[in-house]
Amino acid sequence: MRELKIWVSLIILVIVILLILSINSLFNHVKGNIITINNHQVVYLDDYDMRIRLNSIEDSRCPKDVTCIWSGELTYNLTISYKNNKDKYILSTVNNPSIKIDKYTINIDSYTDDSVTIKINS
Repeated sequence: MRELKIWVSLIILVIVILLILSINSLFNHVKGNIITINNHQVVYLDDYDMRIRLNSIEDSRCPKDVTCIWSGELTYNLTISYKNNKDKYILSTVNNPSIKIDKYTINIDSYTDDSVTIKINS
């Protein structure tokens, strides 16, 4: 019976360790000031102590082979955690290509239908 308790305790310990390691790997840790974020991805910017989640992408661009009054834009809905604050922000390819957070400016560097590459300047 004692041996069984030891085995159960070891199995529980291994499960807890694996859970802790998997939670840490949920965040894509990146370095540098140019970062690509895919839709629904969370990245942790080590150099800025900042976490960014791309929540959704809205596409209001004019479809191909259609004449439109306005060409439209891609809108990226972000949640950014920085200095114990967690706020929602919108970056867009036309009307709002940059946002300011504290001493940092975040600009759209490039984009696709399912990701955005941002550049952070201080």
